[in-house]
Amino acid sequence: MAPRAFAATALFACVLFSAPVIADSALDNPLPSDPAVQIGELENGVTYWLRENRTPPGKVELRLKIRAGSLNEEDSERGLAHLLEHMAFRGSKHFPGTEISRRFEKLGVTIGRDQNAYTGFEETGYTLSLPNSREETLDLALLALSDIAFRLRLDPDALAQERKIVMEERRRSIGPGERLFLQTLPIIKPGSRVAERLPIGDEKVVREAQTSDLERFYRRWYHPQNAAILLAGDVDLSLASRLIAKHFGDWVREEDLPETPYHGVRPDDRIRAAVVTDPEITWGQVRISAIQPEHTGDTERDLRDALIVDLGTEALNRRLRMLVQSGNAPFSEAYADVSVPFHDRREAIAISSGEPSRWRAMLETLAGEIHRARAHGFAEKEIDLVKQEWLVAADHDVAADSTRQSSSFVSYMSAAHSDDNKPLSAAQMRELKRKLLPGITAVEVATAFRAHFVPEQWLYLVTLPERLSKVGTEEVLALARVAHSRKPAPYEPPRLAKRFLERDPEPGDIVKSVRDDELGFTSVSFRNGVTLHTKLLKSKKDMVSIHVRIGGGVLQETPANRGITAAALTALIFPSTSTLSESEIETLADQLQIFAMGGSAGDALTIEISAPSTVIEDAFRLAHLLITRARIDPVRLRLWREGSLRSIESRTYSLDAALSKEVSDFHSGGDIRFARLEREQVEAATIESSQVWLEQVLRTGRIEAAIAGDISEDRAIALGQRYFGSLPERPGNDAALEALRRVPRREGPFETTVSVQTETPRSHGYIGWRGADADNLS
Repeated sequence: MAPRAFAATALFACVLFSAPVIADSALDNPLPSDPAVQIGELENGVTYWLRENRTPPGKVELRLKIRAGSLNEEDSERGLAHLLEHMAFRGSKHFPGTEISRRFEKLGVTIGRDQNAYTGFEETGYTLSLPNSREETLDLALLALSDIAFRLRLDPDALAQERKIVMEERRRSIGPGERLFLQTLPIIKPGSRVAERLPIGDEKVVREAQTSDLERFYRRWYHPQNAAILLAGDVDLSLASRLIAKHFGDWVREEDLPETPYHGVRPDDRIRAAVVTDPEITWGQVRISAIQPEHTGDTERDLRDALIVDLGTEALNRRLRMLVQSGNAPFSEAYADVSVPFHDRREAIAISSGEPSRWRAMLETLAGEIHRARAHGFAEKEIDLVKQEWLVAADHDVAADSTRQSSSFVSYMSAAHSDDNKPLSAAQMRELKRKLLPGITAVEVATAFRAHFVPEQWLYLVTLPERLSKVGTEEVLALARVAHSRKPAPYEPPRLAKRFLERDPEPGDIVKSVRDDELGFTSVSFRNGVTLHTKLLKSKKDMVSIHVRIGGGVLQETPANRGITAAALTALIFPSTSTLSESEIETLADQLQIFAMGGSAGDALTIEISAPSTVIEDAFRLAHLLITRARIDPVRLRLWREGSLRSIESRTYSLDAALSKEVSDFHSGGDIRFARLEREQVEAATIESSQVWLEQVLRTGRIEAAIAGDISEDRAIALGQRYFGSLPERPGNDAALEALRRVPRREGPFETTVSVQTETPRSHGYIGWRGADADNLS
């Protein structure tokens, strides 16, 4: 039997990954461009990318991009790019004062949601989501964007107001994250323009900036040759291009576009170490990184090289996840990545996070896994698994392309434009992956991995709470040398599962079926008390979503076991069962492109699963498995406990955490079930008691499931009958929970002041009231 099984496996691998013969010269072919994206350029240099898309119907997404951000600022201008972005909505030739906001509000455009802007290191963007695709609406939108591009009227009074808003944004950003970022950026990119040009800017420059300063920056960098308009939506592209020419065609700058200042990020050429601390963090992190020169191109060879690199980091990430899931990792999470933050620089990083007291083991283990991959490479089986997942995902992307949102198309075009790449369609990318992936070998992946993760170039950056500030760089380097000197054993891949259920259950009986023609869905009741709703959604091309609610959980908790549901939920948030481990479920789900996540809705446990229509029965099998055999993994329970205790500790100095707890306590009306967890409650939740609680809710709670997507009602009902109708019998209503849903109301008005001993010089305010949940429509 063994040789026969091997032959079948070998044949499967041969069918999927047999390498086609590709002539070396063929790899020099330039990458194609998405034929659905119309790319044009006006005589003055303004470029535009347009894509017709009818999801959602009658809507249009627009983005004006100016290839200038904080890196374009001189020392005396730090913060002007961001301040100018704010001024874009405060007066222009055709929209004086705040008229631009008022005009669009009349159309139903909401500031912040539909009308927004951003400033980065290398670009500034202005976005508009239009509620309709009428010519007059698109005409108004392009007039507004063209006014922003070259017709601003910079008013001193408006500047005084916007300066206050920008300074408030600075205050809101102050905290541990900002302090650590300011410490680490000069360490990671020493001496670079990047380290000295944060988009938020310099406080003194922002306070003293005059309209003349903004005008100089505006005229220098808001240049036709620096501008691009991206559009996707339910609109005729000839109309769109005509209106772009109408509003942007007369944009002229007499001055030549200056050369963009160089970012100044230097490649790493030696081993370095650094330790940064903050008094208000409760976690620890180890970051290993190296910046190297990068060649970017637009040929199939360049794409193949990028795929080789990504295969290696994804294979390593899978190993790191499995290590966490096995309980043998000193960190709670870890990952690796290779990115190209600037066109001529790439950055290879590996990061692990967890309990700060374990930072030494975190460093040794993370570095050790990188060394293992460098020393022994990757097994063909590991690489083939990633290839298979990518090809399945590519099929899914193609299937979903026809119902992709216009906002998503604008984002993907924007990313390609920022990287100086052509826009690739999902179908083109799938064909390229089908062509290139089979010929990539594990040896090539290992070679590329070694070239990107070079120990002699590494920066070891350790982030810790201030109480561990005695840790020094020499100790970090000594640990790094020890990790580098060890000879790791080859990696042993874990066992892979072939299916979620050993045997499919027998279908249950249907006792009632009701069709709602007005809303277009059918409700079915099974003899075991489970209710199923199903609706065909053609807008979800080749995708189906399963939503399961199991009544009970937090609602049933008492002062004696408060927090037990959160502990039990780890078995659903990180799916694990008595028959399949988290690693086995994750690997099988990844292969099938199934996404599953558990959670709590207050009065119920929830399971959300989405999957391609072609494997929807496997998604039902997974749902059945989790309902019948969910098991709390001791590793995940430990990580939940550690994370919860760190969160509780942060309340002593975190404004956000302290205020959030006070608001939660107010809305709960003193009901302990909905108050924030305390240390004693977290520590009291044992794996034994939490498992009993989980099984009780899953076995006895009322189940209501909804199936929506690209699936016929007959098919959905048949699958529901087999995988939900076969579950143990339970109540068909929530009568037993009704009394528990009543939450005491605290009489208002209620006022309180929360004092926090913090290093962060700011205050928070909260004004609110109790009301029905936003999604409670009954």
